[in-house]
Amino acid sequence: MVDIGDIVVACRVIRRIRSDPEAEVFLVERVDSARREILTLFGAEVCEDRDWVQRAIRDVQVLAPLRHPNLVTLYGRGELDDRLWEVCEFVEGAEAGRLSWSPRSIPSEAAIDVVSDVAAALDFVWRVRGIVHGRVDPGNIVTAFDRDGRLRVAKLTGFGSGRGASNVGALCQRGSQRCRS
Repeated sequence: MVDIGDIVVACRVIRRIRSDPEAEVFLVERVDSARREILTLFGAEVCEDRDWVQRAIRDVQVLAPLRHPNLVTLYGRGELDDRLWEVCEFVEGAEAGRLSWSPRSIPSEAAIDVVSDVAAALDFVWRVRGIVHGRVDPGNIVTAFDRDGRLRVAKLTGFGSGRGASNVGALCQRGSQRCRS
């Protein structure tokens, strides 16, 4: 059991974001740099499936080196007490799915900017790795707006149904909410 304040994989746990049988997701802070990140500890039952674990490790090896301003960055992964863990970028913002998308609540320019950012991320992963994101939906987009309501950035996550040259998909399918705040 992980508690607030615990140190796990060189990160101090700040708060629990979600917990279910498949995964526990935490907002954490690196002990060596104070950078905030998202830590996902996959559930023991999920990790008993060694084939899934091997696919998940391969998937992270493909996704982790990718750097793009519109992709949530994966920083690392490993195993702890027979459970797979993953650390990724924390984006101070909200899932696009939690936003009200009526014309009165979000300016059309901001909506266009979100679509443009997501398109740039999709183009990048296709050109660089031949990966197709199989489930682009508002729940797999993290958005951050400035105080004036202008979009700062939209980042894509959740490569759960990804298909392509690398067979990416196992890890993200099980933990599609892992990098959301």
